[in-house]
Amino acid sequence: MTATEALPARPLAPAGFRPQHL
Repeated sequence: MTATEALPARPLAPAGFRPQHL
């Protein structure tokens, strides 16, 4: 699991950010 996968999906995510759990 990567650091981004451990974080919950946020509507105000930075540009280029893609939640891996979707």
